[in-house]
Formats: sequence, structure tokens, C-alpha cells
Amino acid sequence: MLDFSILNNPVGFESLDELVVHLVNLVISFSVLIAIAALIIAGIKYILAMGDEEKVEDATRSLIFAIVGLVIVFIAPLVVEYITNTLLQS
Repeated sequence: MLDFSILNNPVGFESLDELVVHLVNLVISFSVLIAIAALIIAGIKYILAMGDEEKVEDATRSLIFAIVGLVIVFIAPLVVEYITNTLLQS
């Protein structure tokens, strides 16, 4: 006999909260990978600049943006948690 009980809950999460937390964690993990790749690329650009002021400035700007992006990625879960706690308590 076929078991169609999985069709009632195809995603496997018990509540919408669990689904949202899982999706936020997935997006944060992906963002961390992108930010680390940007850091590596900025470092390579800095190495390949070989003292050219314009290239060094561009690499420094890329490095600063990558670090700021990484900080935002690590702060984002705290902001999401604060907002959800505030909305759920009121």
C-alpha cells in the first residue's frame, strides 16, 4: 500500500517558525561563503597590484567592502532575532 502521509507536510517542518529559521540560516551560510570569496578576491587583487597606486586603492576598497559585508552577515541574525522577539511578544 502507498503511504501518502508525507503529503500533509512535504517540507518536514512542524511550524512556520522552524521554516523561517531554517531559511534564514541557509541565507546566512550562503552569504558567509560569498563574503569570504570576496575577501580572497580582494587579497589577490592587492597582491597583484604590485605597487600601482590605482590598483592598490581599488583592492583596498574591495577589502573594506568585503569586511563590511562580513560584519553585516554576522549582525543580521541578531537583528532578525530581535525583530521576531519584539513582534511575537507584542
